[in-house]
Amino acid sequence: MNIIEIRDLFYQYNKSKTLFDSFNLNMSSDSIFGLIGPNGAGKTTLIKIILGLYPVPPGKVFIFNKDLYYNKNEILSQIGAFVEMPTLYPNLTLFEYLKIKQLYCNIPIKNIPKYLEIVGLDGKLKTNELSLGMKQRLAIANALLNEPKILILDEPTNGLDPHGIIDIRNLIFNLNKSFGISIFLSSHLLSEIEKIISELAIINNGQSQYNGKISDLFLNQKVELKLKTNNNQNTINIINKVFNLQPFSTDDSIISYKLVDNKILNKLIKQLVDNNIEIRDISTESNNLESVFLKFTKND
Repeated sequence: MNIIEIRDLFYQYNKSKTLFDSFNLNMSSDSIFGLIGPNGAGKTTLIKIILGLYPVPPGKVFIFNKDLYYNKNEILSQIGAFVEMPTLYPNLTLFEYLKIKQLYCNIPIKNIPKYLEIVGLDGKLKTNELSLGMKQRLAIANALLNEPKILILDEPTNGLDPHGIIDIRNLIFNLNKSFGISIFLSSHLLSEIEKIISELAIINNGQSQYNGKISDLFLNQKVELKLKTNNNQNTINIINKVFNLQPFSTDDSIISYKLVDNKILNKLIKQLVDNNIEIRDISTESNNLESVFLKFTKND
């Protein structure tokens, strides 16, 4: 079931600047969804559209199977968001800072210590004592106070060191798996986002270039196999005869193949061993999110 659905969205900044044209996007419930695209592709704008900050006509944005245009308040009450780093009042404790939202949103006060504990922060700390990573976690705690069904995060690891990135990654996993919160996040750190998302959309030039499971994205991607043996010519002959494969490169005594299905790799190695071929070096390299992203966003 889709928890967020965007249908044929058209959006202009002004008459000369069209950002989205017949744009579609689907996010499944209970997923960790990644939104990626080049700078200027409209990631933050799309998030603000989902949050109702930039109005669009009815029939375009559906959340919880309800039209955002007609059900804005009901929908947004079930969403938490961290889009930009909020202003922190330096003389407040973290508990006092979160109490501001608790009061004006009429949220149970018990939620404050609950979510401070979940994000790993001490409510007695002052906001001016926080590192950047702690500020990010405080912003996430603030977004969680209303116990949302969807948490929207825009660049949640921006500027963090490796330890901070790992902390946020583990927190996102925990919120999704242990608390059942659907996570929608954007990031330009492709190697990091690849570790945590289950679905994604790649956007470019006003269109969704890919929208679906990340596992499906790599399903038909070729694996590069590199071999170095005691007899490369015999190796080429055997692989050609048994698997009908020709190398695409034989540079520096290394034979390179493109495998559509890496399941044949074990069979290929067995054939070489059975034919007394000594494998001196072997490596495989699959496409990662970065290489796929460049392919989808390449401007000819």
